[in-house]
Amino acid sequence: FMGNYNGDGYYVSGIKINASQDYQALFGRVASGSIYNLSVKNSAISSIKTSYFAGIVAYLENSTISYCSVKDSTITGYQYTAGVVGSSYNSSISNCYNSNTNVTGSRIYAGGVVAYFETTTTKSLYACYNTGNVEGEYYIGRTEYDSPDVDTEVLVSTSSANLEIGSFYNVEITDATEFDLMGKLCD
Repeated sequence: FMGNYNGDGYYVSGIKINASQDYQALFGRVASGSIYNLSVKNSAISSIKTSYFAGIVAYLENSTISYCSVKDSTITGYQYTAGVVGSSYNSSISNCYNSNTNVTGSRIYAGGVVAYFETTTTKSLYACYNTGNVEGEYYIGRTEYDSPDVDTEVLVSTSSANLEIGSFYNVEITDATEFDLMGKLCD
């Protein structure tokens, strides 16, 4: 998909996918596009030995997704498996969440909102959260209880600002490692 899709606040319910191909979600691949104001609920997306599985976008590249959610669903894949976005490259993900959805990746990269977030530019991961269950073999987490990747926590340098512990700030993601996101404060 290479366009702009406004879900207008509606939801898609009852998606059933049991596939043997990669890139399975409501939108398999989104390149240079945007998806916003959309929810998926009461759905089941699964496969045993394939990659890039999610409720809304399996693979997001040079794109934006915002105000989207996945609720009350089950998503099972081999690797790059998540509630909202399976894998993101040079994209922005904001105001998205995964709620009461079980995500299982039987190999690597499983996450609540996004399983893998890679950027070589200053794209962002902002105001997202997960309250679903996430399981997998390697590089798991990205929940509010595990690594800080998608729990609205980003490591920032405090050398140029006075920050209060427990307060929220707008940040721009500048780097990502296996388990941490680094950023800078937005103006």
